[in-house]
Amino acid sequence: MAVWHVDIVLDLEWIIAHGGEAPEPKARSTRTDDRGRLVEFLVYGDGVALNHLRVLIDADSDEEAQTIVNANITLWREAISVTSVMATSHYTAAATLGANSSAHMVWLGQGGAETPFIKLELQWAKPVPADYQGAAMMLAAWPPELKHHLHFLAKFLDPNLPADVRWLQGYRFLEWHFERGGARLQNNREFRAFLDQHGAPLDAFKRANQPRHGFVEEVRGLMAHALLANRATEAEQVMIQSAATNTFPALERLVVAVLNDIAPPGVEFHPKPPPEAPSS
Repeated sequence: MAVWHVDIVLDLEWIIAHGGEAPEPKARSTRTDDRGRLVEFLVYGDGVALNHLRVLIDADSDEEAQTIVNANITLWREAISVTSVMATSHYTAAATLGANSSAHMVWLGQGGAETPFIKLELQWAKPVPADYQGAAMMLAAWPPELKHHLHFLAKFLDPNLPADVRWLQGYRFLEWHFERGGARLQNNREFRAFLDQHGAPLDAFKRANQPRHGFVEEVRGLMAHALLANRATEAEQVMIQSAATNTFPALERLVVAVLNDIAPPGVEFHPKPPPEAPSS
């Protein structure tokens, strides 16, 4: 039997600043898991916040260690956020790999508390210059009757909101456009025809023979009732967590299609291109 460490990155800049060096943890605690083995939690920080979490587990093989992590990572990730509110004045969450993503940075390796942290060096993409003339023209082009569209669209585009919250705002954007205050989008014939024309990206995620409008409602329900995820099975929990991020690009394309339908003359919107496949 060997000791394995699970590093859950909370503060990416903090990890980079330590350059691979593992400092002494600020505190430790242990519990006994369902196998009867001890699990140790090591908390790191610089005084005012929780900056990093390392979990030590016992396992007989890499396969067993992976199984333990997969079964517990959701619990550990959410527990650190709740704990941060109760024990510090800074809310802390697992660092994600970008906006609209629930993927976060977790490393598993053999070794204990003294094992060095991973070394990271980020290469940032060059910022895109602002289109000030385009911004000025667009501000003058939005007519007052689109204020409700803009209300939901502003929240849908906010990268500071969680992906599931943004997903619901995108849904509300579509709901307002087709229902104008109603709440029966799934029964709207115009919306169903719209999905026939623009909803093909949804087909990669829905069940065979499931109508697109039915799938949209299913995901909406998952997003709206995400707080009940702790009552679901493990497979259902994974589905809830991934549904927003997996279907977000497809929802984004639906929003863009509506925007082009209501856009002022001379304004045209384009969805983001799909990511390029990594080169081998």
